[in-house]
Amino acid sequence: MNLVFAHFGSPIPKHLLFNLERATLLFPSHKIFLITDLELKSFEIKNVVIYKYSYTKDWWLLDNQLKHSKDFRNNFWFTSSARFIALADFSIFADDEFLHIESDVIIAEDFPFSKLSTSNYDFMFPIVSDFNAIASCLYIRNSESAKYLANLTLSESQKNNLTTDMYILSELSKKHNVKFAPLPTAPSIYYSNTKLNTKFLKMSDLSLTDFEGVFDGADIGRYLFGDDPRNKKGISILRENDTRTYLDARKLDLVTRPEREFPYIRHSLSDSLIPVFSLHIHSKNPNIFKVDKSKKIIDRYVLSSKAKSKKVFIFRIFINSAINALKRRLNNLISGE
Repeated sequence: MNLVFAHFGSPIPKHLLFNLERATLLFPSHKIFLITDLELKSFEIKNVVIYKYSYTKDWWLLDNQLKHSKDFRNNFWFTSSARFIALADFSIFADDEFLHIESDVIIAEDFPFSKLSTSNYDFMFPIVSDFNAIASCLYIRNSESAKYLANLTLSESQKNNLTTDMYILSELSKKHNVKFAPLPTAPSIYYSNTKLNTKFLKMSDLSLTDFEGVFDGADIGRYLFGDDPRNKKGISILRENDTRTYLDARKLDLVTRPEREFPYIRHSLSDSLIPVFSLHIHSKNPNIFKVDKSKKIIDRYVLSSKAKSKKVFIFRIFINSAINALKRRLNNLISGE
């Protein structure tokens, strides 16, 4: 299976470079691709294929339709949706199924690729709330499916010029003509905010039975390792439950075992261990992406998973945030003259 990462508009961050290296080490039998609009003439990660994306009319159409602030994180809200346009272009080139992995998501060595391939679904990804799904791990069957997602991205942005990639995927999951299954994020007994969404609960538990494991959408990695410190001027909060999502991460009994890098969820009813196949590292801590360091770090944070919530100050991020804010102010002053 093709494993696909995507990055646009800004220099490749360290955590993505380490993640690409990690993927080549753990999954030598899979092709690793990086889709980007950057010129990477000196790129030196062996066994990573660079797919240089050239902007198409659909890319510019989406850019014209979306009205998010372009100042936030190098036009983050646009590029997070525009990658669906680029994935469709890539799918024609690759002509095969693929798994798109977000830059700050690591996947386990025992990730169930074969179960994705042998399923009857064209799309699989985690759902995190009534109106948001997430491309942390996004399985797409073929180029026809990828094109469907690209077209949906354009039509949704035309309806709502502040739509997001998460809302677009949520809408896709509700289409009756689409072969979709959720990648389960936990047994349904740990979901607190599903209201009356019994259809999702049934679909999620069915997928959990099929995969015999779970995939972190947004909650487990954020809870364990903290949120993105850039959001709060260098402050990251550990072990804080996100009440906007289905999963109550604090209820999870997370454990590790010597034979496996990633944690398990101990099911409170059956006492069985359910493997976690992916972790969303919102904090972007570079060391968690390194194969030789990740096991020790994951073990340490899982061991503290029942401790109280804690704020962590990251000076490097604080300084970078201050410098970037100053640059924006200067640019605004210059453009205002």
